[in-house]
Amino acid sequence: MAAHEPGIRRRRTNAVVSVRRPPSTLPDILIAFAAVGWAMAVSFLLASFLDPDLRGQDAGPVLARTFAAALATCGSFVFVIALALLRDDRGDTSHYLTPMVIGFLVGLAVTSLFLSAAGFWVFSPFLLLIFSARPLRRAVARMLGRAPTAVVPS
Repeated sequence: MAAHEPGIRRRRTNAVVSVRRPPSTLPDILIAFAAVGWAMAVSFLLASFLDPDLRGQDAGPVLARTFAAALATCGSFVFVIALALLRDDRGDTSHYLTPMVIGFLVGLAVTSLFLSAAGFWVFSPFLLLIFSARPLRRAVARMLGRAPTAVVPS
């Protein structure tokens, strides 16, 4: 039955229809930090078995494995928080792909600098995490010609 047929009265609701705003860039940054934790966990776990400086009879391998477990656990909790903040956009892969790649690269760089005792430079790869912010990613994609110039909400 169509709503314009005689005898059918269309019900009017005065309820405010609120359109959900897209999530902020915070979940993307949290996903990048989770990937940093996971990459560092894998790196420290592998280093505890393969690095000759850590394989000695001291507490080095045990501490590296404990640190790897703590990093993996923290990364998992941060990822769950990011998923909760994504709400309805959990199915959008753009929230995962670029931040995870950046996070893994930063995690591997930090671990390699940490294990080589680079001192002051250990924290420098964290500057790359700024590229996990969605507005900056869109601007870079626009400059490279790989993204539409305007995002139209549906």
